Amino acid sequence: MGTGKLFSMSDATMRVLERIDHPEFWDHIDRAVPFFTEHEEEVEVEEGKKVVIKVDKDRLHQILDQILTVERTTGTLPIITEGHRIPLKNYPEAKQPDILGVMANARMGTFGPEKKLAIVGDPHYYQGKFQRAKEYPFRSAEVYLPELDPETPYANQLTAVALLKKDPRQNMGVVAYERPNHGHFSREAKAYFFAIGDEPGLEEEFEEQFLRCSRKHFPHLEKYHHEHMAKHYALHAAAPGGVTPPHAVGVEPEKKMQAGHFDRDEIVAQFERDLTALRTDLEKKHQEELTKVSVRVVQLETERAALQRDNQFASFERDLIALRDVEGLDIDPAVELAEAKEENLAPERFAKRIESLKRNARKTPVTPFGRPGAPTAFAGPSDPALLARKNNKPVTGKMVTDAMLQAKQGEDVATAFQRINGFEMPPQ
Repeated sequence: MGTGKLFSMSDATMRVLERIDHPEFWDHIDRAVPFFTEHEEEVEVEEGKKVVIKVDKDRLHQILDQILTVERTTGTLPIITEGHRIPLKNYPEAKQPDILGVMANARMGTFGPEKKLAIVGDPHYYQGKFQRAKEYPFRSAEVYLPELDPETPYANQLTAVALLKKDPRQNMGVVAYERPNHGHFSREAKAYFFAIGDEPGLEEEFEEQFLRCSRKHFPHLEKYHHEHMAKHYALHAAAPGGVTPPHAVGVEPEKKMQAGHFDRDEIVAQFERDLTALRTDLEKKHQEELTKVSVRVVQLETERAALQRDNQFASFERDLIALRDVEGLDIDPAVELAEAKEENLAPERFAKRIESLKRNARKTPVTPFGRPGAPTAFAGPSDPALLARKNNKPVTGKMVTDAMLQAKQGEDVATAFQRINGFEMPPQ
């Protein structure tokens, strides 16, 4: 009998079983892979309450019998999934993990150097799925155990083998068991997001936990969430068949809408949108403030440079005045300063300009009557010529300069000249 005729005569379920013996229909087939072993473990089913899960030889046979019974009566094999399934009532099927194949030919066997007893099977991977399966080094069986749910109608049924990249951590009811691809089981661990059956109240528990986490980790969103999300919930409740959450952040639980509790996926999506909008707004404000600060920094730098330049020119002007008044050079400090500013003379060139003036500028002789362009030392009855005649002594330019430089605070030059040189002042 040809394969085409064989498969066309059977229903869809039977065709899967019939193809088990035909390797050409599968992407890859492994042989004798252990996926459930005898063990004993204490599991916490709820806070403060623990139960002991004991899987011995007899228990393994019970689970194997269930696998074979389901296969014989319904034609269903344990499926192989890309990660664990999420058995929540309202969880979208489109988000469930992909099915990569089936676990066929379940039987008792052993594995490892110690010949440990286990249920083994032959993983059959659908076409195009094996390359993805190779990325997951651990296997985790999904088993319904009466110790965790005494009322489950699926006691001891193993319905799937999940492929994982890391050990599952959290316990929500179903116990999972992993092994690396090299053939040795790792320690028994618990599935991270599983519950037995379809427990009522699971959605409410998730929502309560989600909101607690929101308040703890995002306290700054409470005011924003209360102000903006309340309108969103009201719109949902007002629409036909609309739903609203049991409570939003900052909204009392008593304000639940009778239409039913909130869609978990919608609040997660809305929360992510709110968080993204808030982050965008904060980044925009941060950028605006940063721009303002940058502009102000540029302004301050410009002002600082201008003040520094003014101070440098003021220092240069003092040096020019000293050249004229102290060293007697025939220069005009105002003209020299204006030329330096017009040339935008760099501060490091001020000293060179001063030295150049010292070398090249003509000196003006200092007379008893002062220098041209310099402040007059004496005037009227205190004129140096009168002093010289009165005291029968010569008056030199150095004597006048010394008097100008050594005059005390509040003392005029003539008085300083008399004090320093011992001259008598002529009568007024």
